[in-house]
Amino acid sequence: MKPSIYCLACLAAMPLGFAASASAQAPIKLEPVVVTATRSAQNQSSVPTPATVTVIDAAQIRAAGAINLADFLQSRGGVVVTDLYGTGTNTSVGMRGFSSSAASNTLILVDGRRLNNGDIAAPQLTQISMKDVERIELLHGSAGTLYGDQAVGGVINVITRRPQAAKGRVSLGLDAWGGDRKVAEFEQRFDNGFAARVSAEQRATDNYREHNRLESENFFGRVEYEFERGLAFVEVLRSYEDLQTPGALTVAQVAADRRQVNPANPNDRTDTDTRVERVGGELQFSDDWALIAELTRSDANNPFVSFGSAGRQDRNLDSFTPRLVGAVPFNGGEMLVTAGIDFEAAAYRIASPFTTRNNTFDNESVYVQVVAPLTEGLSLTAGARNARQNNRITDVLTYPTGQDFLFEQDVAELGLNYQFDPEWRVFGRVDQNFRFPKIDEQAYTSPGNVLRPQTGNSFEAGVSWERQGASLDVNIYRLNLKDEIAFDSTATRPTGAFFAGANVNFDPTRHQGLSIDISLPVDERLTLWGGYAYTDARFRSGSNANRHIAYVPTHSARASAEYRWNDALSSYAEVVFTGERHISGDNANTRAPADSDTVVNVNTQYRIGDVRLTGRVNNVFNELYDGFESSLGSFPLPERNLAVEIAWEFP
Repeated sequence: MKPSIYCLACLAAMPLGFAASASAQAPIKLEPVVVTATRSAQNQSSVPTPATVTVIDAAQIRAAGAINLADFLQSRGGVVVTDLYGTGTNTSVGMRGFSSSAASNTLILVDGRRLNNGDIAAPQLTQISMKDVERIELLHGSAGTLYGDQAVGGVINVITRRPQAAKGRVSLGLDAWGGDRKVAEFEQRFDNGFAARVSAEQRATDNYREHNRLESENFFGRVEYEFERGLAFVEVLRSYEDLQTPGALTVAQVAADRRQVNPANPNDRTDTDTRVERVGGELQFSDDWALIAELTRSDANNPFVSFGSAGRQDRNLDSFTPRLVGAVPFNGGEMLVTAGIDFEAAAYRIASPFTTRNNTFDNESVYVQVVAPLTEGLSLTAGARNARQNNRITDVLTYPTGQDFLFEQDVAELGLNYQFDPEWRVFGRVDQNFRFPKIDEQAYTSPGNVLRPQTGNSFEAGVSWERQGASLDVNIYRLNLKDEIAFDSTATRPTGAFFAGANVNFDPTRHQGLSIDISLPVDERLTLWGGYAYTDARFRSGSNANRHIAYVPTHSARASAEYRWNDALSSYAEVVFTGERHISGDNANTRAPADSDTVVNVNTQYRIGDVRLTGRVNNVFNELYDGFESSLGSFPLPERNLAVEIAWEFP
């Protein structure tokens, strides 16, 4: 039997409560920093890099009232979320024009820890509970030099909350499908430098569709120690998720009952048990140099029933990410230097009636990046990375006796940033990127075909303006890819395989476009946000030359507003528009495209003393739309629904 995370949370919180009266301390006010652009905490204005990094703070996250990370990200400009069931599970996040391979071309991080898998399964976003999120940083565009494998379309880094003064929070939420969500949080900082935070969440809901019940638990704990020359921390995450999966529906089935389970597979489900342990810290050698490092162990066990047959897959990942960060006198200013090594050792196993596969791989990378002042207002960013992967695959169909693969890739970046006054800056940069073939991609190819690493060159230019909380970012980009890796439903299947199609290297492709993001505090009460993305993702040559890559919307837009009626009451509304796109797999563009959709969500919060009441209406105008569409079927998403929450904060 699984231990109750509430028992764990309460036990962990007991010493905090006993110590609170003896060593209470005022909250620490931290300077606003951005870590994603350089992999270390930096004031964005003092170290300007040639990239657009959007920072979404805790106040905006709280105003939106989203229950899960997927719900929140889909309202961000330049981000396209594919959500099969509207639960925040079985989701993938794409930036800059990727469809079925989006989860392998957008890097998702939690405090710099990779969430992307070594197989094609999308990062499990439900590992990240909204209760633990302090802010979210979105780095738009390629970051192959700084982050390596899979940082092709962009990087999303979720920064979790560090413990502050003695306080706690408990809440109860209810949803339209007879579900409930319970959250408990406790944190404490002591005079001797120690601090701790624990949080727990339990959720159960039947969800919109039949046979789609979700039961999940999430426990997170962090203990840290600050000393004169640095910081050390230990983190533990435990996440359980039991989900019934109703499957895709045909057009006729959707017309008859969009909420029904696929009658061919009425018992499919997936259960995931994830454990993460992490230690790390920062040691300041001098006023100018520091060593930052994290050591992480992650294990995920996933029994499942798919197409009526039971199976199991297990993922294990060990990573070590040390880096030196320092400032060097240069040209009358300071040059920021970041040099590091990324180690990953992973194992993957799957056993089902369709396949049996074992895999181990090691990733090793060495990288360096410098941000150097050239003149007043003008800075240069340059960097390089060497990456190697050793991969051994044993697959009952493709490589029954085992096969070793060795890949090596070098990439570099070069960019200029010019701050020509305190409010305006322009930048341009070139960044090379790559991603290695994933385990189940390499093991599911046409006979005689071996996948090559995907490589690309990203060219980007932008202009940014900022004044008194208002901001404007305009980006244009071109991403030329060679050997883009994706699933092709028309390719010859592996010998003896159950499913049609295979993983292939596409003919050369090009992803190019324009993005505009704006933030505008109109007055003390009203704040507006908006974003628009034009994406043109096409094949450059081959049989599909000049045709659109399937399931990439050409136009997408987001708009949101928060209105604070008074100190106690506020309202938030968002509009999410996703334009037409060819259904997944239709790279020949011969079928009618999937319809565009516009979804409106609203959220209202009312505070009475230490109690906060929240009500969120999703899909206000009852849009009938799908989370994913392919030739095999679609996944209908929920109609209009209401979620409410009551929370008490103490002391």
